[in-house]
Amino acid sequence: MQYTAMRNANVLHVSPLPPAPRLLTELAEPVLAVAIQLAALSSLWNPAAMAAPLNVLPRASSPLLTQVALMRLPHVDLDDAAKLCDVALLRFMMKWSTQPGGRPVNFTSHGLVAHALKCNNMDVLTWLADESDLCVHWGVVTLAGVVGRGDLTKLDWCRLRGHLLLDNVETVVKATVYASGAGHVYVLDWILEHAGADMFVAAVDSHRDPGEFMAAAAKGGHLDVLDWWTNKTSLLLGDGRWQEQGMMAKIIPSAFEHQHIQVLEWCKSHPEAVRQHHAAWTPAEKSPLQFAVQFDMLDWMDSLGIVPFEAEYDLATASACSLGKVDVLEWLRSKGHLAGSRRGLIGEAAKAASVQVLDWIHQHVGDDSLADVAVRDSSAHQGLLPGPDTDPILVACQLHGIDVLDWLSQHGFTLDQSQLHTYFSHASQLETVDVLDWLSLHLAGSLTHNQIKDIAFRVGFVNARHVRVLDWWFSKVTTVVTSDGVQMCHRFLFPHQAGNCRIRLIGSTTLLKLDVLEWWLRQIKVTGPLHPLIEIGPSVLFLTSSQAVQLYENDRLAYFKYAQAWIDSSYSSRFLVDDWVRYIHWASINGSLDVLDWLFKVIKADPDYFTLALTCDSINPRDADGNPLVNWCILVDNHGKSLLWWLTNFPHIFTSNPSLCLNRDHYDNPIHAHIHKSMLKLAPVPLQDPVLASEYGNVAMLMYLEQERPELLKEQLESSLIEASDSGFWNVLEWWHFHSGLRVTCTKQVADRVRMNQDTKIGRKVAQWWRQSGLFPASNEQEY
Repeated sequence: MQYTAMRNANVLHVSPLPPAPRLLTELAEPVLAVAIQLAALSSLWNPAAMAAPLNVLPRASSPLLTQVALMRLPHVDLDDAAKLCDVALLRFMMKWSTQPGGRPVNFTSHGLVAHALKCNNMDVLTWLADESDLCVHWGVVTLAGVVGRGDLTKLDWCRLRGHLLLDNVETVVKATVYASGAGHVYVLDWILEHAGADMFVAAVDSHRDPGEFMAAAAKGGHLDVLDWWTNKTSLLLGDGRWQEQGMMAKIIPSAFEHQHIQVLEWCKSHPEAVRQHHAAWTPAEKSPLQFAVQFDMLDWMDSLGIVPFEAEYDLATASACSLGKVDVLEWLRSKGHLAGSRRGLIGEAAKAASVQVLDWIHQHVGDDSLADVAVRDSSAHQGLLPGPDTDPILVACQLHGIDVLDWLSQHGFTLDQSQLHTYFSHASQLETVDVLDWLSLHLAGSLTHNQIKDIAFRVGFVNARHVRVLDWWFSKVTTVVTSDGVQMCHRFLFPHQAGNCRIRLIGSTTLLKLDVLEWWLRQIKVTGPLHPLIEIGPSVLFLTSSQAVQLYENDRLAYFKYAQAWIDSSYSSRFLVDDWVRYIHWASINGSLDVLDWLFKVIKADPDYFTLALTCDSINPRDADGNPLVNWCILVDNHGKSLLWWLTNFPHIFTSNPSLCLNRDHYDNPIHAHIHKSMLKLAPVPLQDPVLASEYGNVAMLMYLEQERPELLKEQLESSLIEASDSGFWNVLEWWHFHSGLRVTCTKQVADRVRMNQDTKIGRKVAQWWRQSGLFPASNEQEY
């Protein structure tokens, strides 16, 4: 949310204003600095709100204002400046980080390169390579970004700087696949020119999937790339050899899947594509017949003379039934391509809610009239095929299929008594009660009161997503529950928990609409058959979860109303102190500043709860279903995203105890660590250690540790080198070698790990770095 606002407001990326008189600047600068701070506080650190006072004076003549703003925008780092293609801001951040008390830099090794490559000019790339002295990862991101964008200037730049070396088959294969998929013929020419014909041929010959090159072109519908491959490979490999490799084998499936008619037209003049498809297709691959059925392209099957394999029949037949395509079923039948069981096809047809398809199947498909085709062996298709055990009624119950249900009943299909809970569960999730009425009618007289209560409390209420469905179930329960029915329900449903029976809605409240939640809250306020059974999960849980922040960011006001309805209910009185502490804590580590502000200033939760949420080391967080959170001890989870909010609203927590340790630790972002130290003034500052930073490629944290904890770098040097080598971060090795200030040696343990992994993709590059560095020993015994 804040990232978007910052980009829209261009807070730190504006054209400079004309210079202001010196006296005016000296008077205005401290006033504007205070104005920036006030704007940040009043807007929950919204960059757009901070833009007005920040941009009053020219940036060059008032660096203090930029520093004040950046200290209140901890998420704005080098990656963000690179996104804006703002070299001036990059230089400002780097220079400030070297000054006493300056804010350290933060960046991601891959991200900084990727953003620089996306800029329309070379300025950020040039700054990154020639001026920044940062150790970034010029790896596969570089290859994908620069080749995929088709920028020849950047291609030449990367090649000349050694970041795109076409001297191995693996790189050439990747580059050609990227270029083919992007439709860049001129890039393919560039790759062929600089890799050389021999290397290009070796790459094609060695690739385990030679059809991938032209399949990538077909996926994008790039006919010029298909022509390029046809001409070049024929010239370089010879007609017989490249045809034997099956380079055209995947064009047909790719063209059908992505509905590229122009590629199918191209195949008319290149019948070799059809021949290779027939020769190479396996059941583990995607089916052209299924896509032809799905996208109404069967005429192209006939036009190109494509003969489907038997292993394609089942999914094609299932697709035709589920899509309600009678004409396609006729085509499949005429060709002898129908497959599956009669009951299975009826189950698939129920998905289409089409009586017409059901009538066709009833008329043309007998139990033994279909092709006897083995089930496909691809795991990707398991669970998708219509089988003889399919229950068409169950399918219809999921899809408002009243007409289908009537048809099934008229043609001898009956309700499976062992599936009653499942029928009602699916029907309860629908918007209408038609299917519930149908089930009730066809089960009239056969369900006991105990069965109705069992179904209602186990699946009916819990799965209902609409008020009319809740009302339907409420009427059923009211009818069958007697004056002592509540306790009877307790004993019947949960005999071992007679006093604690609950209709638990905790796990499903993210799916509830506000009117549904209010319906449940009304049941709490009145005495009735549901009152003692309800346990509604606190919506605060979902407001503060990272998932909810992502899902509901565009509808936050409605979501706060949802939470307010829960708070206003009598149920909130059952919320324990530990619950409040837990969800305040969860909001904090997810950076949900609006949630924290709402809980503190609107709901007016007890301030002691907030203190505990930040400092208590015995919090036992649980998810929506009450299960312990397994990721509680992940070190990268901390309060870094919310530190400024805590400092503003609870400064006494920090001023009263300078040695306070927060209950989450190990910052992996140097900017958060700097706020912890310079603004909260807490010590010691818990930091990600060098070993973890090396394992995750976090060069920014290593740079910070070199300033703050140099003794820790020395202690963990060897282990850090091993982790960086195992993870493939040769840029981290580069930092240790040239920037750590320590003497790096390749010990026997490091050398053994490098040799052990050198046959892997990552290991080869790491081994190459060690050998080129001159540090790798000639034997296991030698150390440098």
